[in-house]
Amino acid sequence: MKIAYIDCSSGVGGDMLLGAIVDSGIDIDLLFNELKSLGVEFEMRSKTVYKNHVRATKVDVLWDEGHHHHHRHLRDIEDIVSNSALSKSVKEKSISIFHVVAEAEAKVHGMSVEDVHFHEVGAVDSIVDIVGSVVGFELLGIEKIYTSALNVGSGRVECAHGVLPVPAPATSEILRGMPIYSDGDGELVTPTGAAIVKVLSSGFGGMPSMNLETVSLGAGSRDIATFPNVLRMFLGRVDVAEDYDMDEVLLLETDIDDSTPEMMGFIYDVLIGSGALDVVIIPSFMKKNRVGFRLSVLVSEDKLDFILRRLFAETTTFGIRVNRVRRYKLFRKEEFVETIWGSVKVKVGSMGDKVVTVSPEYESCKEIALKGGVSLKEVYGEVMSKLGKETI
Repeated sequence: MKIAYIDCSSGVGGDMLLGAIVDSGIDIDLLFNELKSLGVEFEMRSKTVYKNHVRATKVDVLWDEGHHHHHRHLRDIEDIVSNSALSKSVKEKSISIFHVVAEAEAKVHGMSVEDVHFHEVGAVDSIVDIVGSVVGFELLGIEKIYTSALNVGSGRVECAHGVLPVPAPATSEILRGMPIYSDGDGELVTPTGAAIVKVLSSGFGGMPSMNLETVSLGAGSRDIATFPNVLRMFLGRVDVAEDYDMDEVLLLETDIDDSTPEMMGFIYDVLIGSGALDVVIIPSFMKKNRVGFRLSVLVSEDKLDFILRRLFAETTTFGIRVNRVRRYKLFRKEEFVETIWGSVKVKVGSMGDKVVTVSPEYESCKEIALKGGVSLKEVYGEVMSKLGKETI
């Protein structure tokens, strides 16, 4: 599986992503020809530049501002993308990115998503940056994208709404749930860049294990005295059969010998409610003949600090072990089975094109059992009977 890791230690913008994509070997004319079906007039240029003596590729989108109305609504953007000849996947991802920006703008300005006017993001260059990045990743054959913590910069930035603090309000909304930090002057993360990586990334944090193939660099517009204003993109492959899905998560473990089962049950609920992917509590026999518990928690990289704080606050542990682990997973989808009491959700696990596991969803079965006044065992039995007769 081919993956990409985006290093945002100098921030991220749509032009920087395009630069890294072209620097990785995608011909700019090929990218331009794909984007022409958007029906907007523009040109693309790429050139080699040096940022603090570091070579990188700079991509510029050229268009005539005097002949384009660039205060567009979300509906206008959707029409531009939907009416193009781009692939269904590119259209869906691109529109999702614009939705993220629109929702942020709507929250900041206290209006509906439909009423939001795109200013900078509605301009031709921003449309090309967003859709071009999605097209570029598809042309590169990237199946998973991972992103570092984002360096947002500091100070103030001048935009359509005046002079605003960095990160600007809409950018701040887009960055919710993403790991960020501040190192350097000026705006380093644009709304466009933040929205692209938010939608396309499978995870944030450290670089995943990969067999590295290429490192490409996309340049930003500004020159920064303290570090090169470039975005680095690492492309590589992970050895995994196409029959499986794969991701990387963090495994947190700690051993606790001075807690009760009731307290551990409470901790389980707290961790699941805080966004942990999975929690397992195993009774154990510890030093000095004490009976205790081993607490194992799976978390995504962006949840690490939050979950660590909850663990230290809610347990008596003095230390937590953290390891990065790779998960191989069946491809999963949800289906519904009709029973005499109603529709029940089931999980379907596939290896390639072959269904290998089908499991009734507990919460769905429980709801049907309570509503129908029957036992949970009867609901399970009915669902499994149906599964034996039907093909999911």
